[in-house]
Amino acid sequence: MTAIELGNRLGSYSKNKFSTYEKFEIHNLSFEDYSHTPESIDLIYSGTAFHWIPEEIGYQKVFDMLRSGGTLALFWNGPSGRENSAHKELQCIYNKYTPTENLVKDNQEKYNLVMESTGKYGFIDLEFKLRHQTRSFNAEDYISLLNTYSDHRMLPDDIKEVFYDEIKGVINKHGGVFILNDTMDLYLAKKP
Repeated sequence: MTAIELGNRLGSYSKNKFSTYEKFEIHNLSFEDYSHTPESIDLIYSGTAFHWIPEEIGYQKVFDMLRSGGTLALFWNGPSGRENSAHKELQCIYNKYTPTENLVKDNQEKYNLVMESTGKYGFIDLEFKLRHQTRSFNAEDYISLLNTYSDHRMLPDDIKEVFYDEIKGVINKHGGVFILNDTMDLYLAKKP
């Protein structure tokens, strides 16, 4: 297995975590800068990251890397839009600190766009799977989850600190537990 990870800390973490696997290697660079042998890979997957790669580079590079019959698997997770009592208050905090991001998103447009883009670059047998889940978090665990989202990680530290403090305040005000309704969307496609 070959992993590509841009972040130094996550790259080091992954290298250490999988150090006992003989055939695991990690490249600490961007996908765009990764050198590859054409038609040499059976499966390429990306978890909540492919949107950071320019479409015309990412899909074409994956297509070139895959063997005939190889599979591309892309997945993301995010809020599903099913509200609970704390959502409206959290949405106000998002609007205050991150006006272009919403806690609750209409993802149908994204689903359609990913499917359209995948087909545009020559992939066939496109499949889309959507799974809903409900998870419970205390304030600290929810902030830990938010720190795994790249758009949250990119917030300036001074804004992120106040933003997270206000989120914790809302969760604690609502009994110390936040119920998150979210989705996991999976896109599968094959190279002919």
